[in-house]
Amino acid sequence: MANIKVIDKYLGIADKKVALLSRLNPTNASSEKRKFLNAYTKNRVYNPVFKYKPIKTDLVKLYNNLESLPISIPEKRDEQWFFSRHLANKRKRILKKIKCLQSRGSPNISRHSLELFGRPGISQLKYAKNQFTPASCSVFSTIKDTLSDIETAKILQEHVENSNLPWRVKLRKNISSKAGLDSRSRYLLVKTGERFAPEEVASLAVHEIETHIFRKENGALQRFPSLFGEGFAGPPTTEEGLAFYNETINEHDPRRMLLVSARTIVAHLARRRSFYEVFCRLVKLGLPLPYTWNVTLRVKRGISDTSQPGAFTKDHHYLKGYLDVKKYIEGGGDARLLYAGKLNIANAESLVKFGVKTKDPKYLPKYFQ
Repeated sequence: MANIKVIDKYLGIADKKVALLSRLNPTNASSEKRKFLNAYTKNRVYNPVFKYKPIKTDLVKLYNNLESLPISIPEKRDEQWFFSRHLANKRKRILKKIKCLQSRGSPNISRHSLELFGRPGISQLKYAKNQFTPASCSVFSTIKDTLSDIETAKILQEHVENSNLPWRVKLRKNISSKAGLDSRSRYLLVKTGERFAPEEVASLAVHEIETHIFRKENGALQRFPSLFGEGFAGPPTTEEGLAFYNETINEHDPRRMLLVSARTIVAHLARRRSFYEVFCRLVKLGLPLPYTWNVTLRVKRGISDTSQPGAFTKDHHYLKGYLDVKKYIEGGGDARLLYAGKLNIANAESLVKFGVKTKDPKYLPKYFQ
């Protein structure tokens, strides 16, 4: 399998060079937030105009190199067939990511986003909308954000160290959520200037560390470290769904279900509406202004003139994945197998079907113990 191991490594490097999500973070989000909220409180319509960091990577060259990469899939359905097929699929997905990134700044990114992430289904949208009631929205007034960004980073760093992970927690300004990962540098990022509730920090530890980082580090120990460690082809349905499912079975932030549901709703709305229109719809649902800004920013990232319709639809996979993972585990699925790396439920079932052996996961959440 020497040849496909070389391909695995090359695809991992290519995927990191594309770095789609990190390159969709607006560099002027903070100043546009001030402009938008100032206009909104005065009943004036304003749609943010986002700017992005220049891309130094030669995306055309990378695309051509990937397109000409020879990946032969043998006829015999053995392990080499299994991994060759998945590597070929991963190459196709990276090519789509490049196309998506090349359309950054334009509403056309919405079309490429749909090719990568799809859209929420009717039943998923119904489930999301049903989460919003006066009683459920009252949790925003009962939970207090008492921890600073520095205090939050310190708590998460202790969690990283207690898990014996080669990661560091770092404060960063321009990210599209209050916390996230920079996998290339092995940083867990906490957004500068934000405040956090203790329940929220507990949820972040489970979501980011005990799911995303654990799966990535376990995957890096497999025979194909890029495929397992960076992710198989396909949207991050199980990746985000498992992370949120893990939150719900621990002491978690009850606001998170509403935020995850809101992300699903805006993935549907924003395809045909402006930033301002999407924001107003979320406010009517009962979402407080700061949370509404963050959710709307995430669905409009990648677009410059947000008065135009268009959506980056990735975020609906949090809820879709949660419902899929819940069904899988309650149906007797092996949750431990999902920790072999960044693979989805279908991949896990294929591993069993074709008798593909994987190393036991080194890192597992506390509830496995």
